[in-house]
Amino acid sequence: MNSCKVHWNDPALFFQWHLENMGQTEGVKNIDVGAVEMWLRGIFGTGYVIGVIDEGTVSQHPDLATQLVEEQSFQTENIIRPLTARGLFRASLAVGAANNDVCGVGVAPKSMYSSLSVPLRSFSSSNPSHIAAVQRILTYDVTLNDVIIGPLLPQHDIFGHVDGFDAALRHGVTDGRRGKGTLYVWPSGDQAQMGRTCATNGIANSPYTITVGALDQHGKIAPFSEGCSSVLVVAPGSHLRTASDVGWDQCATDLSGTDLAAAIVAGMITGLLEYRSDLMWYDVIAILIESATPTPASERDGDWTNNGAGWRVSEKYGFGLPRMGTVLDMAQQWIRLKNFHVWSRSFDLEKSIPDAGEGMLMDSRKLDFLPWSCQVMFTEIEIDLIHPCPAELEISLFSPSGTKSTLLPARTTTSFQADHNSLRGWNFTTVRNYGETCFGSWILRISDTVASQKGVFLGWTLRLYWAERKIAESEV
Repeated sequence: MNSCKVHWNDPALFFQWHLENMGQTEGVKNIDVGAVEMWLRGIFGTGYVIGVIDEGTVSQHPDLATQLVEEQSFQTENIIRPLTARGLFRASLAVGAANNDVCGVGVAPKSMYSSLSVPLRSFSSSNPSHIAAVQRILTYDVTLNDVIIGPLLPQHDIFGHVDGFDAALRHGVTDGRRGKGTLYVWPSGDQAQMGRTCATNGIANSPYTITVGALDQHGKIAPFSEGCSSVLVVAPGSHLRTASDVGWDQCATDLSGTDLAAAIVAGMITGLLEYRSDLMWYDVIAILIESATPTPASERDGDWTNNGAGWRVSEKYGFGLPRMGTVLDMAQQWIRLKNFHVWSRSFDLEKSIPDAGEGMLMDSRKLDFLPWSCQVMFTEIEIDLIHPCPAELEISLFSPSGTKSTLLPARTTTSFQADHNSLRGWNFTTVRNYGETCFGSWILRISDTVASQKGVFLGWTLRLYWAERKIAESEV
């Protein structure tokens, strides 16, 4: 860390390349979130609370002991447990205290945190009490928990596609933060090397969450970081040098995980909210998208596409890496979006899915009756089909502008093959159409990639999410 800029005495601060990357860990300069530039503007996330979902509720670590807001914390059992090591990592990367001669510093060192306790390791989607606990923590005291960091979860394919979770998230963005919307920041997942994708994690794949992938210090996607059409941005999350650990003043080093990248983005968001407290949840998402840029390494590695509105987007990297200097500059000039809309249309049919053929195409027909102001923020597809082995299916969406989103890649080598025999009421979100027009035909393609078992397609629902932009006086 540049001592000419920051004069804090935290011993590991210099090695926290994710805050300011000067190549101190053999990384690439500026592959960071620009936290130092935010601090130099006097912004530290003051006045905001980040809810950390974990199995425990308290920590006496010096980096966190004074940051906990107990009255906004929640435990699913009448047992007070300490934060797990993973929970400590997330909390300290987001809000770890500064200038206390211990470990490092969080992105937003004057933000507070609450602990939202749920039995993660024993979670089962067939246990009603576990389902109820997760629903409750997603909406617990959302008027006061401004940002919520999601954890890495077991039963990856099943977890998000449970009745009630979407309603809980929708409640949070509607009523949270005193009507401006709670920000849900979720990891994309750490099992890419096992062939998994965040397309089947219903919370990471929700239009109401900010899904985050993980970069290394060179700006390349971490090999474990799962990609999908709902990844919004990436942030440092591989080989992070330090965070608070279990023990009075212990520090952990060489940490990796998309949940850690999500924690870093959560700290960035509280800094943004301190600067512009009037922003709605969808304003925050739009600013993150429009301020993010591809890293040089991702240009060589990513599957980048220019969408119909000119935005570059990748299923691995989302819209790229946002840095706080650019985020704050954009926020200074940002004109709030207004009148958030959700439009939907259902298409019912019963049709056999061709077995190992070119697939079947479903056309929304030309949508020419939507308001002229309709420019897409997110697109969501709800699928209703029956197939003995859904992992053999590939589901893609083509926008009127021609942008392709792979909503569900074929995955014949994963446990998904054995876990499900239908996709009834499963929702898939893509952010790849950001800024595109709503008008025209949306094409859904379903391909059965293996000649073995046949399925039946029963219908689909197209949902378009958008907010109106107010034209600046200078543009009139």
